Amino acid sequence: MLVNTAIEQCTIDDLGIVILDELHMIDDDHRGYLMEILATKILSLERSVQIVGMSATLPNTQLLAEWLDAKYYESKFKPIAVDEYLVFVALAVETASEGYGALVFCGSRQACQKTALLVSQAMPDGDKDVLEKRQDVIHDLRSTFVGLDEALEKTVPRGVAFHRLAAEERDILARAYDDRIIRVIVATCSLAAGINLPARRVILQGVRMGAEPIGPAMLRQMRGRAGRKGKDEVGESFLCCQSNELDEVMQVINADLPQVESSMKREKRGIKRALLEVLTIRLATYEGAVDEYIRRTLLHHSMDKDELSSWVETIMKELQSAGHIRIDATGSYEATPLARATVGSCMTPEDGVFVHDELQRALRAFVMDGEMHVFYMFTPINIWGIGDINWRIFRGEVDRLDESGMRVLEFVGISPAFVNRMANSGRQLPEDDEEQRRVARVHRRFYAAFQLRDLCHEVPIPTIARKYEVARGLVQTLAQTCEGFAAGMISFCDIMGWGMLKSVLEHMSDRLKAGARADLLDLARIPFVKSRTARVFWENGLRTLRAVAEVEAKDLVPLLLLVIDSIHGKQTGQLSSDQAQPRRYNVEKAEGERYQTKLLLKSEVIVEAANRLWGEHARLDGRCNALTGSQPKSNKWTLRPIYESRSVFPDGTQA
Repeated sequence: MLVNTAIEQCTIDDLGIVILDELHMIDDDHRGYLMEILATKILSLERSVQIVGMSATLPNTQLLAEWLDAKYYESKFKPIAVDEYLVFVALAVETASEGYGALVFCGSRQACQKTALLVSQAMPDGDKDVLEKRQDVIHDLRSTFVGLDEALEKTVPRGVAFHRLAAEERDILARAYDDRIIRVIVATCSLAAGINLPARRVILQGVRMGAEPIGPAMLRQMRGRAGRKGKDEVGESFLCCQSNELDEVMQVINADLPQVESSMKREKRGIKRALLEVLTIRLATYEGAVDEYIRRTLLHHSMDKDELSSWVETIMKELQSAGHIRIDATGSYEATPLARATVGSCMTPEDGVFVHDELQRALRAFVMDGEMHVFYMFTPINIWGIGDINWRIFRGEVDRLDESGMRVLEFVGISPAFVNRMANSGRQLPEDDEEQRRVARVHRRFYAAFQLRDLCHEVPIPTIARKYEVARGLVQTLAQTCEGFAAGMISFCDIMGWGMLKSVLEHMSDRLKAGARADLLDLARIPFVKSRTARVFWENGLRTLRAVAEVEAKDLVPLLLLVIDSIHGKQTGQLSSDQAQPRRYNVEKAEGERYQTKLLLKSEVIVEAANRLWGEHARLDGRCNALTGSQPKSNKWTLRPIYESRSVFPDGTQA
């Protein structure tokens, strides 16, 4: 998007260098084609933009150098020597005891948690300073939006964590590992390619990810985490397996790295999106310019030229028949509003058509007397990583839909009777042809929309995870993915000129970001005050920015503790008269003085931010009054007591 904007605004000359790290990912189904499209656009500009590609697992470097018109340099030098072993025992405890970090890779998320618990039981006790720092990590985790995971509560004090978590948790644990507070992290194979966590010792539990064997490139990525200059003097890589797995293990170890291919080849369909982008941003507007663009792709260097030319011609016709492009009187290609909306929303051509059709239907019959239609619209078309639909849970949620929700269900083409049959059969939907995949996609989206609805109704993430029997990290990932997709949908409506629908979606987008109902949107602008926190503030009398701005920071500490308890289902959102004084006891005895201090600092940030936001609001109010000639509102403000449920104050007195 940044490069597209720079091209359209003629500021591309400000770009000097583009670094493509992990260049071997260029043939990845989800990220690779974006990397290839980016590089191809830059090459087509014929500007003096330097492209630097880097990879530790790239076998056919010469092909990519030819494509990028670049010089290439290969080296097998590693600043830290890595010794490799084939063993049958885990050595994480030994590594941690010596003061170093260890990464343990497992084949599944469930195995990560079990292994972390097992390793933590054998870990030695840390000194007082380390234990205090680990307790700080526990406090940080407890204060996150998702709350403290029960297994982490057991493993972190022993210096062990597992990495299948929500984004907030991952950041906290990564920092703790980098500071050597956490000594051992257990993770799935995907961590190797996604996060920079070097270790003295890398331990692999077999060579499978789920039921499938890992490839040689992934194996090298995992082994490559061992040893990092400035962190360790040496790196070690251990692979643990059963005796009957030795043949498979040796095959993976000795296998050659797979050749990197273009992400635009036929089975990946990336070329259609690439062509639509360059036509929309007017990087190519006629047939000769399109041919020149194609010559800049990696695909051009790895496919028969006549076959490629014929294929591109077919795709151009498909884009024209789908309504993405048209040919003007001069014979030049012109992008339609559909194309601009598709590219501006970062969608594929196929998804753009699908969204366009759904939004057009919504314009004719949007279900406005409920929320499920918007939640469905905000759920990404392709939901990755949420697992199979639990049809028993799906049926229960369908049964609880009101009349408005049932109309949405019918509108998108889902039959309650069909859901009931699937729940009784225990099977999953077939996806053998295009129609079956469409049906599966609609059902999967609606199932995810139920989770999105619960998030916007302020249901804590741990509760949603238990309800739908999924990992907490997947729920938070869904929320973040939906937030990005919602922004794309709003942009789509804006470009298409559908202002009314855009307004409806924008309102719900604000709720999605806040994770709350509409009455809390103002409070949710304050840092650290989202979803459940905002609701607890509201229920205890802090219902405006000004109310929060005028409270003393120390008086927010009991409320923040109440938020934590409510996330874990221990309490409701209000403090009663018999809780006001005991809450002090809980802070001092159960949570400790260090936790009090951390929450007090957090409270000070909240109050300061509320003051700033309230000041901005007051200044805006003053300008509006000056323009309209109306009198400013009275400065008198009646605050509800903080502990509203029975009007009990921190000192124990009653109003």
